[in-house]
Amino acid sequence: AARTVVAVRGDCQYNVDGVGNPITDEFCSDNLFDVIIRMYSVLVGDVALEYFQSSDTMVAVFILFSFFSITILLNILIAIIIDSYEGSKQRSREIFYRARIEYAAHLVARKQFLTPKGNPDFH
Repeated sequence: AARTVVAVRGDCQYNVDGVGNPITDEFCSDNLFDVIIRMYSVLVGDVALEYFQSSDTMVAVFILFSFFSITILLNILIAIIIDSYEGSKQRSREIFYRARIEYAAHLVARKQFLTPKGNPDFH
């Protein structure tokens, strides 16, 4: 898919002197592994793959490390959001209960105000 997009834009065509761009060459490569690695590096922050492509082991370590790092960071983000949500949920319960007690006290006060003085029982 990436090769198709790059090819349609005309980025796979070489200059007059026959020298291409090394970055677009990885997208235009017939080797699917190079294309996938370049797309993954763009997803994780467009790192310089030249340092990692010295061996397939380095590429595998890079992919595993970045995948697990992203997974851990996303878990931390989800934990922060859940904690914040639980705190706001508890706070909303407290506000609701306080408003409910104030409303009940208002109703009792109104009933006491409207009952005659001689009748102490206001049921």
